[in-house]
Amino acid sequence: MKQETGIIPLFLTGLILLLAACSPQPVELETASPPPSPAPEETTPSPTPIPISTETNPPAWTGQAVDFTGEWHRTNIYIAQPGDVYISNQTEQGFDFNGSALWYGHCGEIQGTAYFVDENTAFWRYEEDDWPLNEPSPTGTVRFSLSDSGILSLEQSGHLPFGMNAGIGGEYTLDAPEYFTNGVLETLGPERIALLQKVAGENYQEFLGTPLEYGSFTIEEYQENGCSGLFLEGWIPTMGYQQKIYIGDDGAVWANFQSGQCFTNRPQEKLPGFLLFSENS
Repeated sequence: MKQETGIIPLFLTGLILLLAACSPQPVELETASPPPSPAPEETTPSPTPIPISTETNPPAWTGQAVDFTGEWHRTNIYIAQPGDVYISNQTEQGFDFNGSALWYGHCGEIQGTAYFVDENTAFWRYEEDDWPLNEPSPTGTVRFSLSDSGILSLEQSGHLPFGMNAGIGGEYTLDAPEYFTNGVLETLGPERIALLQKVAGENYQEFLGTPLEYGSFTIEEYQENGCSGLFLEGWIPTMGYQQKIYIGDDGAVWANFQSGQCFTNRPQEKLPGFLLFSENS
């Protein structure tokens, strides 16, 4: 699943340059002509040390960093928790980025300029905009680390503008991301899926396909009260769609939702009790 992002203005963080300056000493007025003094011995002048800031944020670093640019995709993660980071405009100091991530229906987006702290690590600090005056603004950080194997790791801490449980942390690849699934569609198999598609018709993807692919479900073999088949119960976290589904060995299909919808190919029969919710019992 691909999360598209728009073009967002980039926030540029400035660095403070400390300058040291010297001024000549004042010359005293002559009151008398002193006797000549012997010429001073010649000495080799020592270089004036360059002041180094101890409060640089992020830490100052000078060198040649590895190439971070590209479209990165969060990988080795559950299919309902994708993320994308787009990195561009890399310089000797850092790079611009735009990142977004999902946790089911919760999401968030960040953008800014990250600064290098060594050849394969960059750092970005976030501060909340429009925070009330006289109150400390919540802040967060993201550390970008690029390994020799080509995996970009993002480590986040503190407050970032994401919904509950959503975040940008994880491993990212320039290749196609790899997701792990809940295994529901694999367990159902093509024949049972075809039965659900036939029963729900044009409503299949919205009410059944998406929840079954991304949601949280329990699956068990049900053999009680004259019924024998597969029983599923679950929902999509943050989005609802609480449902109970029964696909009988005899081809009977029931998909009952807590919100009131019900799909079946046995409309002449009474809804089995184990598929009822307390609200519609």
